[in-house]
Amino acid sequence: MDGLGLLYYNTDRKEEAIELMHEAVRINREAYADDGHPQLATMLQNLGAVLAHENDAEGIEVPRIASAREKLEEARAKE
Repeated sequence: MDGLGLLYYNTDRKEEAIELMHEAVRINREAYADDGHPQLATMLQNLGAVLAHENDAEGIEVPRIASAREKLEEARAKE
């Protein structure tokens, strides 16, 4: 869903894209108990970038993105 959201965004279907990306994050939060899961971290980063580009600072989940990014880096370091 995240990839489809990015496709929608890049084809000027911005409202649909943002809704779809929020839904993808919601579903993945339910699927992965850990907010630091790499897939969820990527989705949060993509959503944050889109919202930042749209100047929608209220929708950006900055604390969660930072936390997820740190956990992603930790996971990569263990590989």
